[in-house]
Amino acid sequence: MKKFLIALLLLVPAQSFAAGPFDGIWEIKPYGYAIVSENNNEMIIVAVYNDDYGGDWVASRGTRTDNKARITNITGEGNIISDIEIKTDTIAEITQVSCIPNIGYECLLPDGYKITATKVW
Repeated sequence: MKKFLIALLLLVPAQSFAAGPFDGIWEIKPYGYAIVSENNNEMIIVAVYNDDYGGDWVASRGTRTDNKARITNITGEGNIISDIEIKTDTIAEITQVSCIPNIGYECLLPDGYKITATKVW
């Protein structure tokens, strides 16, 4: 619950309004969904995994430049860095750059793995 409240606070800026062109809900088949919120090219992404992939969630943040962003998780089971390339207003490609799991956890995907995300809302 504590992590959820922290993630929620990160999505509600104190004196600004998130209005990035890629804000919304993105489906990442078959893993789950991601909520994207952006303000001044700073992105906060909360990914929620389907039950088949642990049913958990993780928050990440990063900076977008044009159609690319590098994000790093700020919660979760390790240090995961991913690159995002936004192909169109509704299609993005995510590449896992590196994953260093915390003790007792395993990385879900290998480094270099690419996933397509589709904006659904």
